[in-house]
Amino acid sequence: MEFFKAWQNVGEYVRADFGEFVFLYVFIGLWLGAASHTLTDIAGSFVKTGRITEFL
Repeated sequence: MEFFKAWQNVGEYVRADFGEFVFLYVFIGLWLGAASHTLTDIAGSFVKTGRITEFL
């Protein structure tokens, strides 16, 4: 229970200082960063292997 209480206190502190939706914004930012990184890796692999003509 102490673990839960500690993280609850952290959550309350962060929401009080940065706004109620800060965790949602952080999650969306991390998700978009991971998605763009994945798409960049895929595009780079297609260019590196010469399979770019499959897209064109």
